[in-house]
Amino acid sequence: MSSLRLTNPESEMIVAAAVVNLEIDIDEVLEHCRLADFTVDLIVEVLSAAEAIQRLKRKPDLMAVLDHLRADISAPEWQSFVSGVTTSRFATHTLTHAKTIATCAKLRQLSAAVAECNRIVTKDGGQPAEMAEECANTILSAVDAEADDDGKDIMLAGRQWLASLEEIHRAGKHITGLETGFADLDKACRGLHAGELIILGARPAMGKSVLALNIANHASKGGKAVYFVSLEMGSNELMDRMAASDSGASYEAIQSADFEVMGHQVTNYAASLSGRKMVIDDSGSISVAKLRARLLRFRRKHGQLDLVIVDYLQLMSSKGKDRYEQVSEISRGLKVLAMELGIPIICLSQLNRELDKRLDKRPMLSDLRDSGSLEQDANIVLFLYREDAYVKGLPNPWVAELIIAKLRHGRLGTIPLIEQFNRCRFLSADQQSLPENWRAMTAKPEKQLTQKSFVAEWRPPG
Repeated sequence: MSSLRLTNPESEMIVAAAVVNLEIDIDEVLEHCRLADFTVDLIVEVLSAAEAIQRLKRKPDLMAVLDHLRADISAPEWQSFVSGVTTSRFATHTLTHAKTIATCAKLRQLSAAVAECNRIVTKDGGQPAEMAEECANTILSAVDAEADDDGKDIMLAGRQWLASLEEIHRAGKHITGLETGFADLDKACRGLHAGELIILGARPAMGKSVLALNIANHASKGGKAVYFVSLEMGSNELMDRMAASDSGASYEAIQSADFEVMGHQVTNYAASLSGRKMVIDDSGSISVAKLRARLLRFRRKHGQLDLVIVDYLQLMSSKGKDRYEQVSEISRGLKVLAMELGIPIICLSQLNRELDKRLDKRPMLSDLRDSGSLEQDANIVLFLYREDAYVKGLPNPWVAELIIAKLRHGRLGTIPLIEQFNRCRFLSADQQSLPENWRAMTAKPEKQLTQKSFVAEWRPPG
């Protein structure tokens, strides 16, 4: 009978060799095992150095690691390690070895728990029932030892909660989460909060990508770290839109590269991007698991992660058997990811075509495409609607509606926005400039076909 293997130095050497040979990213390794799972002290030092070097935006190759540790490579243990790096260079399935290391670590935890149970049952004066309960708790704690967060004691949670309220009071504002740049939306939602999944849905060409990019742009300008996943547009097209929104140059001039018209607006805008913590990920289809790994690397690199935007959900990949199951899996995965990383995630979503057959084409929760889990998992569901997309000749076609269809911690409603697609942006509407009954007038589609939705005298601000 073979004995239980609690350590695997060979696997640890293969993983370390792959890291310093730049065959695998240290962050990818740490997605499958922890530094604490390694048992060879020298390898722990090497991987810790590799992680530190990578945080400095340098490549953690062998020479960089040796220099970082100021290692004496004439020492026998270092000579053995360097030799092992060479012989392990062509080892394959590095992540399999990383998983083996994690398994060995869990088995060591379980073995230690069994030893503790032996101590529990041999102590004098114990009652069998009490011993059994204590042993069961010890074993279950060992099996679940990989979870770093065991929840918060209610008193600790209460102190943290009160401290956060006091901080908001001192700041003199009522926005408790991340600001979107749209005052009415921030007031309704009190900002976007950690752990929230926000679904932004619309039919094509309504401007949901523009609105999401506006929010991302506002957050990054305010010093927030933003990760924008674009599964439909490349980074150059997104940069065109961001530049039009911020620089004052028209989207058409930017797309045409008409520098005579743009002047220095675009070059000045490009210079203003220095120091921003924002990533545009246009690498193609991505799963929730891959997104998680990339977000963890982003957070290690920048030291923070404040907002994630995915454009859009139906283009994400999943292993579900059918479309309903796939979307449900993605939706739940994004919600869990938002809670795990303590960030808001905005996920754009297409809507069912059936709504175009209705007289009133304003979206409803039932229009969310492919799965009812979107409504269930989301903390906030927003719909973007432009009457001008269906009814031409309106006196004020630039008015759009941001419909709050679900809000777990507030009231539902509709927020007017000003569409400026020639600048790839939405603006907050000046409520004082809108007619008092604008909501009622836009709520009845049969009237919209014969009446003007907004008074002709009204003009967009600016």
